Amino acid sequence: MDAIDSDQLSTCLRVLSEVHKLPPEHPDAIAVRQATAKMFKELKKVRRAAARERVAAADRAVIAATATGAPGRIDDETQGLPLVSTAVGATAGTLLRSRACYICKNHHTVVDAFYHQLCPDCAAINRAKRDARTDLTGRRALLTGGRAKIGMYIALRLLRDGAHTTITTRFPNDAVRRFAAMEDSADWLHRLRVVGIDLRDPARWWPWPTRWPRRGRWTS
Repeated sequence: MDAIDSDQLSTCLRVLSEVHKLPPEHPDAIAVRQATAKMFKELKKVRRAAARERVAAADRAVIAATATGAPGRIDDETQGLPLVSTAVGATAGTLLRSRACYICKNHHTVVDAFYHQLCPDCAAINRAKRDARTDLTGRRALLTGGRAKIGMYIALRLLRDGAHTTITTRFPNDAVRRFAAMEDSADWLHRLRVVGIDLRDPARWWPWPTRWPRRGRWTS
């Protein structure tokens, strides 16, 4: 229906303006209440949905200002692009609806400027350790899924700290390309070993790990 006939609408409005004069239990009053109940129910649903969307939009804006929750975030550090927040200060803002911290599960509303999924306490701990370095010279590391994103970031940290690093991936050629493209790859590429393997198939990988713990000193 695109519109209501003007005469019918006028009659409807006139009836609605007078129905309150009837006793509540009058059959006509009951009939009008029943006829309008669905309309009011739908109106409340629309208003509740609009209110939820306002809250969600406000919270999305807060998350978007963080480093890890920015909508335009790509492959971050593995592309040589440092993660930065557009927020001014240590926090990105306050959520209208609380969320559970990814680590401690406590609900919080204040959002850290860097870690959008962590409460302020957990975010502070992780920020303090994010750039920590250690000497891994002579140590060996085995990393599953080290081709991209967090996996590659961990592999780069291990390599730059001196570890001989073996990574597994279903796409070994792409992994080699990614690591070789890093500006400082000449410093550590000789310590990287890429193994093409599909860990979803136990028959293919089951014999493989048993050969490696005997080779050198492993880091954990």
